[in-house]
Amino acid sequence: AVSAMLFVWLYRHFAAGHGLSTQVIAIRSYGTCAFGMITIILSIGPLARLDPRFLPWLYNRRHFGVMMAACGVLHAREVLSFHLAYGRPSPVASLFVYDTSFSSGGPPVTLMGLFGLLIVLVMAVTSHDFWQRFMGPIAWKWLHMSVYLAYAYLVLHVLFGELAAENAST
Repeated sequence: AVSAMLFVWLYRHFAAGHGLSTQVIAIRSYGTCAFGMITIILSIGPLARLDPRFLPWLYNRRHFGVMMAACGVLHAREVLSFHLAYGRPSPVASLFVYDTSFSSGGPPVTLMGLFGLLIVLVMAVTSHDFWQRFMGPIAWKWLHMSVYLAYAYLVLHVLFGELAAENAST
C-alpha cells in the first residue's frame, strides 16, 4: 500500500497542470503501480538464473505478488467508484453488462482487467506455504503458472484501455 501511495503522490506531481481529477490520478497510479509490480515479479525468475544476486528476491516475490494484488484491488475499487457508480445497475453488476462485447468498436477492456485481477487474487490467496502443502507442489505450481495468462490479460487491458483513452481524447 505504501508503494501505491507513493505512486499517487508521484502521479499528482508529474500530472499537475493536465486537468486530471484526483480519482483519475488514483486510478492511473494504482493501475500503473500494479502493472509495474507484476512486470518486475515476472522478471525476477530469469534475472535470478542470470545473476545469483537476485536469488533472495526469488522467495520474496510471493510477498511482492500479494502487494501487487492489493494495488490491483485499489485500482479496481477506484474504477468502480468513478466510472460505474452512477449507472442503473450496481457497480459490480455493471461489469457484466458494460463493455462485454466487441460491438462497441473495441475489445472488452474491463473484462480483460477483471479476468487478470481474479487470477492474481487467487494466486495471492494461495501464496502462503500452507496452500502449497495443502494442494501439493504440482497443482500449486500449475495454479501459479497462470500468472502468465493474467499478465497477457493485463497487457491487453492496458494496451486497449490506453488506446481507447487516447482515441477518446483526440
